[in-house]
This record gives sequence, C-alpha cells and structure tokens, in this order.
Amino acid sequence: MNDFHDAIRELAARMDETPEGATKVALHEEAIALADRHGDEEMAFALRTGALISFYDGRRPDLILVHFARCVAFAGRNPEEHLTAILWQYRWVVDLMPSVLEIPRAQVEATWEEMRGHYEASGHSARPVWVLRRRLGVAMGDAAMAAEADAKFRTCRRDALGDDRETEAAFEVDYRAFLHDDPGTLAAAQPFFDGTYPNEHFKISGVHMALGALARRGEVRRGLALVKTARRAIARTPKLVGTEYNHLEFLGTVGDFPAAVAEFDRHFAAGTAHPGRLYHYGFLHAGRFLAERLVRSGRGEQPLRTADGRVPAAELLPRLDRDLRALAAEADARHGNAYYTRRLAEFEQLHATADRIAGGS
Repeated sequence: MNDFHDAIRELAARMDETPEGATKVALHEEAIALADRHGDEEMAFALRTGALISFYDGRRPDLILVHFARCVAFAGRNPEEHLTAILWQYRWVVDLMPSVLEIPRAQVEATWEEMRGHYEASGHSARPVWVLRRRLGVAMGDAAMAAEADAKFRTCRRDALGDDRETEAAFEVDYRAFLHDDPGTLAAAQPFFDGTYPNEHFKISGVHMALGALARRGEVRRGLALVKTARRAIARTPKLVGTEYNHLEFLGTVGDFPAAVAEFDRHFAAGTAHPGRLYHYGFLHAGRFLAERLVRSGRGEQPLRTADGRVPAAELLPRLDRDLRALAAEADARHGNAYYTRRLAEFEQLHATADRIAGGS
C-alpha cells in the first residue's frame, strides 16, 4: 500500500511540473487507473475531481464526461462527504456539453435536470442552475429557453455555492450579445472595459463579445483600443479563451486587414481543432467573412495559414463556406432548430457595416 501511495505522490509531483496538454492528461489517467486497480475509491474520487480541469484544458471532453459520471456515482453513495464538491463541478461540465455535437440534446438537458435536482435536494440556491440553463439556451440557439432561464435566474438569491458577480457579469455580456442588444451588451461589458472586474479570461471575452456592437455603432477607435487591451491580456493567458473569433471578425469589419490576417494565422487552427466542435462555428464564421472581405476588396491573393499551408483567400473561401454550412446543419439537427443556419444570413449585414466604416459613415 505504501508503494501505491508513493506512486500516486510521484505522479502528482510530475503533474505539478507539467503544463496543460496531452502529457498532463496521460499522467492523470495513469494515477486514476492506479487508484482503481488498488480499489481505493476515495483516492480515485479525489484524483478524478482534480483531473477534470486538466481534461478540459487538454481538450478531452470525452474524458470529462466519463470520469465525471464516475464522480457523481461515488458522491451519490457518499452524499454527506462529497455531494457539495460535485455540485460545484456540475456547472462547467454541463456548460461544456453543448460543444460536443455527438452528445444528443436530450442528454444535455437530462444532465442539467440531474444537476437541478441535486441543487434542490441540497437546499442551495438554484441561481447557478438557471444561469447555466440560460447558457445552454444561448449555445443551442434556443431563445425561448434562454429567456425563461433568465427570468428565473433573476428571482434567485445568492449563496456560497453560486457564481461570483464577475462571472455572472461575463455571462450577462454573452447573453446580451446573443440577443443582439447592443446597448445592453456594452453596458454589461463596461466593468471589463474599465478594469472594475480584473479576471483576465473574462476581460478578454467581455471585450471580444462587445466588439460587434461597437462596430455597428461606428465606434471604431474605441474598439481598436479595446482590441489592444485584449491582445495584451491574451499574451499573458496562453489558454485559448474561445472568443478570439470576435476579435478576428471585428478587424475584418473595420478594414484592418494586416492585423486580421495575423489574427487568423495566430488563432484559427487552434480554434477549429477543439474536439468540442461547436466551438469551431465562430472561427469558421469569422474566417469565412475575412476571406470574403479580402476578395471583395481586391485582396483575394492574400494567403491565409491552414493545415495545408498558406492558401490564397479566394481559394480558401469556398472551403470555409462548405465547412461552415455543414457544421451549421449538424448543429441545427442536434438542437432541433435552424439557429446556426440562419446565422449565415449575417454576412451581408457584416459587409454592410464594413462598407459604412470604409466609407467613413
């Protein structure tokens, strides 16, 4: 038994020294398998809950779902000791599920209902449950679900197991942007613009989610200044936030093509490599817009970096369009609506905004 614990400690030390990624994921899996082989359920539970964030950062949603299910089962057998820890984990695990298009919508909603039941049974406020429900509505393009959840969230009290005000504010920016509520989006993003809320991750996403509203209002200088703020934060935050596509789309809209091409080359490959394929949609949407914008402005020969090497924008455009339409159809089939396909109509609106900015109006 001492040898077993020594081996776990050695693996834990190696994990501490290893950056997030495939190697760290493998170390976690090795430690969990070792605890399972020795029948130490408490140790296996602790290792699994500790591994979930590394599985997330290592882009392995499949492992998150498998190991989280084992955690929930163990906590159900030992609720007094472990259920609260699982409640905390539920939120971001369920939040991740819509991005994995292989997971049926019915399973996403059933897992949310399971989470809701555990919160109700524990006596904790349902506030984070309804915040999450709203986020599911946004991700799945279900405006009615999101609106109902928003109304219920606002009636719930805060408690120790809820999100902090900064996290809720970041999610508010996302929701207002989903509604195309430009004044509401900018008002919600203001604490991230002015540094009231300092979290780097949320600062980046808050700025990114507000850039479309600024472009539509013609506030180009303000947007470009905020882009610089976001870029500095990105340089300090090696993890992909997942909203960089808004940054790319804004640069294409305002006609800063050198910066837009650099942004495409920097983030596009990583943004379309995540196994949670719904993440790809934003990057494909922004990349397709940039490629078409380059073509319309007579820059169709501008090369863009792809997995196949650098490809001229004019040649890449039909490939991006094909991939985007296929992904939209797959997402809509999972969600039972036409939200992502309808969003393809946004391109002409984006071009109209870009043309107004280029014309100085």
